[in-house]
Amino acid sequence: VAEAARLARRAVVAAVGAVPPLPPANPTPGLLRVGELQVDPAAGRQWYGEAEFELTPLHRRLLAVMAAVPCLVFARDELVAEVCRRPRLADAVKVSVSRLRRALVAAGAPRDRFLVSEHGVGWALTRPGSA
Repeated sequence: VAEAARLARRAVVAAVGAVPPLPPANPTPGLLRVGELQVDPAAGRQWYGEAEFELTPLHRRLLAVMAAVPCLVFARDELVAEVCRRPRLADAVKVSVSRLRRALVAAGAPRDRFLVSEHGVGWALTRPGSA
């Protein structure tokens, strides 16, 4: 019985040692990842795959807000509150989303995956259910 218990403990220790450790939940603090897209809001930098691309400060804020909660459909008013912080810029949100989409596609992002329009509701960074 003692020999069986010793062998069982040895088997458990070997099994636990064979399981690779989990990667850190967020390997780089502050870095947002959505598939191949990486956004570093603190540094004002963003990449799609290996390609870094430039954005205006407004578009960087827009991307950071949406990347923090991928797949959430943001209404225009929500984006104004989070990104513009000035109600008079509400009409600029639609244009900003369009320009951000073009920048992502130019960097290599698939057109049908990033900044998807949900008719009558708003925009999502990724199609709901695809992240």
